[in-house]
Amino acid sequence: MKNLLRYIACLGVSVAASLAVITGYELLTHRKVGSVIRSEIEYFTESRSSDGRSFDGGFGEYEGDDQEFVYYYDSELAQAKLPFPIVYQEMFMDEEHKHTLEEIYWGIMNHEEHIGLVNELPREDVDQLMEIIVECVPAIDHIDKLFYFTLTDDDTVLGVSFTYKYDLQEDQQRKDILEQKAQEILMHLPDGSDFEKFKYIHDQIVLGCTYSDTKNSDEYTAYGCLVTGEAVCEGYGKALCMLCERAGIDCLPVLGNAMDNETGEVMPHLWNLVKLDGEWYETDVTWDDPEAGKDSDVIGYENFAITDEEMWKNHTVSPNDYMHYPACNSVECNYYIHNGWYCGADVSLWDASERALLDSLEAGDGEMRLKCGSSEMYEAATGFFTNVEDVDTYDSFFFLINNYSDLIEASGFTCDTYELSMDDSARVIRVSLMTPDE
Repeated sequence: MKNLLRYIACLGVSVAASLAVITGYELLTHRKVGSVIRSEIEYFTESRSSDGRSFDGGFGEYEGDDQEFVYYYDSELAQAKLPFPIVYQEMFMDEEHKHTLEEIYWGIMNHEEHIGLVNELPREDVDQLMEIIVECVPAIDHIDKLFYFTLTDDDTVLGVSFTYKYDLQEDQQRKDILEQKAQEILMHLPDGSDFEKFKYIHDQIVLGCTYSDTKNSDEYTAYGCLVTGEAVCEGYGKALCMLCERAGIDCLPVLGNAMDNETGEVMPHLWNLVKLDGEWYETDVTWDDPEAGKDSDVIGYENFAITDEEMWKNHTVSPNDYMHYPACNSVECNYYIHNGWYCGADVSLWDASERALLDSLEAGDGEMRLKCGSSEMYEAATGFFTNVEDVDTYDSFFFLINNYSDLIEASGFTCDTYELSMDDSARVIRVSLMTPDE
């Protein structure tokens, strides 16, 4: 008995997403072609909301022609290079799901309109695999918002169909421009530890991109972040993946939600995990761009290489059976701990402040940063930096800077005043020394 097929149209969240172009962009040309005859077909039009994680749709009649599907087999897929996020997630998949993930990926890279699935999987499984491809692969920013599933009557997917925003030539030109920009940035990548390389990449993204949410499709891509300089969180995160992969740093995108610390509003969000000097860390480069929407050279480090415990205070991971994330428990590459600007059980407030002060003078900018390991320590630090009465005791920052008055004045700053800003949620204090003319 012939299966009744249904044709599903899915509107991708930001299927305009371009993660990191693989170095040496390549296409698979060896594939098989077969026919799926769709007569008396029903189709289900399924559209995603702007966050890409909720659906709305309904059934109707399909009026298109019968389609030929392209199939990819193991002999071709085994020879192909894949981006790191796919390689990592495949470690947790069986062979059927790995093959399906790769044949859809390579079909999209080849601009195939109709991709047949060698292993027929449930729609729920294929939809979750599509989320990996759409959200985790920077090279894929050329598929249109609508993609289609061809289904049997028991919701088994026989094939996936796409339309494309750009033809193959234009797509390649965009990838070349993006690759050139990436190489320009990495030309100045410092030698040294993963921490130093990652800090450079992190800073280049923050300084080079402005947060922008005008619904322009490029804002969801690495192209938007690195080339046009405007992106939402997805563009930031995909650009980070792209640059890290070329710098030899493992990096994964994380899909979920984040809560605004001030308003309590929860929104869909994308951030990253990075592997630095052998350990995994959480990172949110979008949130480290504190002057989003403004021209500024301010760089935040509150979300730079932090632990799961720290990140999960306001970030939650969206469930996906085929996306797995390593635990992030290390603190060695945390920006504040690495630099010695962290006060906690092992480092006193005075010692951490002294280290931060001397480092700011050596850097010549007079910009201090200090992170507190607990609410109690942050309360003590608040008193320390705002105490303008007991200035001749260890309870006041003025006492510390007066101890280094000669060095401070020789560096072009004054001991009479300083500018203070505090981030209560991150327990971070910033101090800017002032010049005599300010």
